[in-house]
Amino acid sequence: MKSRSHKRKSRLKRAAEMLHPSKGREARSRRSCARRRPPGKALKLPIEQRKLQEDRRVSAVVGVGNGMIYAPEVVESLLSMSLHEVIIVLDESQSQAFEHARSCKGAIVINQPDILSAGAAHVLGAEVSTGEIVMFMPGDRIVTEEELALYIEACSQGTDVVLQDLSGRLPAFKHQSREMRVRSFLNRIMGREDLNASSLTELPHALSRRAIQCMGSFRLATPAKAHGSALAGGLKIRAVSAAPLAPESTKESEKGMDMDMSESSLAEEILIGDYLEALGSMMERLGPSLTLAPPSRKVLAARRNRR
Repeated sequence: MKSRSHKRKSRLKRAAEMLHPSKGREARSRRSCARRRPPGKALKLPIEQRKLQEDRRVSAVVGVGNGMIYAPEVVESLLSMSLHEVIIVLDESQSQAFEHARSCKGAIVINQPDILSAGAAHVLGAEVSTGEIVMFMPGDRIVTEEELALYIEACSQGTDVVLQDLSGRLPAFKHQSREMRVRSFLNRIMGREDLNASSLTELPHALSRRAIQCMGSFRLATPAKAHGSALAGGLKIRAVSAAPLAPESTKESEKGMDMDMSESSLAEEILIGDYLEALGSMMERLGPSLTLAPPSRKVLAARRNRR
């Protein structure tokens, strides 16, 4: 258990150095003074990580559409990191947010006169971005540097789509909302049961430039369909989690998912419809190869024990 925790801390530390290369170099120089490496044992990072450390071509997109919350500290936190660019996409309903965003030095601000959905804002941000890795960020929650670094590190190692791991937040199946069940089914039917309910509808998530080009940025307008396209397109998808949630947070999330199930909203109905359309597109594209394999005895036993 200790070794796993130590590996996790080391991974977080290495990934954080990619966001602040100068700090990483200073730390490595101090370590080398205290303990000199033997000849031929110099530290060598993978090619992807070296390129990311040198270029830092990571774009962060904050899309705030109609009725969405904009927290100024989110943008300020992103600007304090060594990112390639920070792009803020707003519509006419966010006049106060626009005034703040325009005052942020170094931010690229896009103000659309039309009312935007979150997906439409992401489409604009993806088209404007120039980074090799594009991070799509929530506008109402600060993402820590350590959490952000995990997404960047995964992309730098060849992953095309990096999602938020929801394993620690999912309650028992009978308490899950219908949307969560549909998400899990879509992942499972494509042989990615390990993703559980993780999807591009959750923020933050990261896309490589290759993923955006393969899917087409226009697909980001409907995150559920974009997720289905990524699964059917054979892109490398992975879910990461910065830290496990506290027991209190888990209880709150379960309560919230219960509420979604009992008080179905129009937004949830639309999302479920999007996932069903994505499933239909996948079935048309893959045909008979889209099959749901029966679970193994081990999986069935684990499910029974969770009840």
